Amino acid sequence: MSHRRVAAGRGAGWIVDGFDIVRRNPGTFALIGLVFGAIVSVPLLGAIVSLLSPVFYAGYLSAVRTEDRGGRAQVGQVFDGFAKPGAFLRMLPIVLVSIGVGVLALIVMVAFMGGELMALAQAGTTDPSPEQLAALAGPFLQSLVVLLPIGLLFGWTSFFAQPRAMLGEVSGLRALGDGFRALWSNLPALLVNLLCWIVIGVVLTIGIGLFSLLGAALGSLLQFVVQFVMNMLLMAVVAAIYVPSMYRAWQEVFGDDAATEVPPPAPQGYTAF
Repeated sequence: MSHRRVAAGRGAGWIVDGFDIVRRNPGTFALIGLVFGAIVSVPLLGAIVSLLSPVFYAGYLSAVRTEDRGGRAQVGQVFDGFAKPGAFLRMLPIVLVSIGVGVLALIVMVAFMGGELMALAQAGTTDPSPEQLAALAGPFLQSLVVLLPIGLLFGWTSFFAQPRAMLGEVSGLRALGDGFRALWSNLPALLVNLLCWIVIGVVLTIGIGLFSLLGAALGSLLQFVVQFVMNMLLMAVVAAIYVPSMYRAWQEVFGDDAATEVPPPAPQGYTAF
């Protein structure tokens, strides 16, 4: 199936239109986000779940599609990526490529910053001096120059590939290929979408800073509780915005061929046969 090219402004429209779906059933989608956020916030378990985040996003996508088609999304649909026949196998290549990109990022960071980090470890300092931080800044920026294009290419490819595999029911490898080709045709829209996410990120960062100050003022135990709640809410907010926008992007670029429209209610005094 060939992809479509959309206007640059749709990069912002995906976010607005996607969130409009969530607003139809805010309680359920809030619970879905909180469930995912709570799981991710648990130490060790959260790291494992983060590796499988495309599968959880697939479940969220399933719930968004149900709501968009006139149904009623259910909290349990967050596990549709595991429960629906064939869904996990379709998502698995995306998970593996995501892990591979993460490993590559780690290798690049060590290659650029390994010497400086080793020096800090040998010095046994937990509070680096301004000079030591300045020494890390250069290698960090160099690694960022390498990693940023890779991260954007994979992120945009995955943006299209995840709903393509879950909802379009094509193999993960084919979904990645389709997503990679579609991103070049829709690069202006993706750049606008990125700018919107930068703004959202700034707002969320301010919120995180306020929560962190609150936690620091409450002591170590309550600080842990505040941090846990903050992470949970952050994941819930991001999922409520990001996943529905991913759904709208897939729908416009690839088309939801299997979608069925809910017929409008018949006028009073009229019977539809």
